[in-house]
Amino acid sequence: MLRNLKQFVLAPAMALAATATTLVVATAPADAAVISVRVNGTLAARNGAANWFTQTRKIKNKQKVTVTCKVTGQYLRGNARRTAQWDRTAIGDFISHAYVSGNPKLPTCVVTPPARRPRRLRPWSRRPSPRSPRARPAR
Repeated sequence: MLRNLKQFVLAPAMALAATATTLVVATAPADAAVISVRVNGTLAARNGAANWFTQTRKIKNKQKVTVTCKVTGQYLRGNARRTAQWDRTAIGDFISHAYVSGNPKLPTCVVTPPARRPRRLRPWSRRPSPRSPRARPAR
């Protein structure tokens, strides 16, 4: 009976749960917007919000791109406008808003600062303990 329960009830339930999880992860954020790019040739998507960051991919003219949020970066003059706004794509790279046709209302990207490393005392900079002979006042 236990084997039949595993075979006919638990296995399909596990498969359904795995499929539902995959579908939920694959959806775009609620604030995301699908925009069209307006360039002569191709637009370089970059790791950061400036031209000196490394190029991750090329986006063709009139190609649809999903953008999730905006950041302030290098000022550029593009085919659509002049701006310092850069849009983060759903993949995680950045494109200049100067080449985006349309003006979707995007939230500002939440930037998390890197975690601070705990300071480590150097062996020569440790303070003497209160019980050590050097810490006692001279009489």
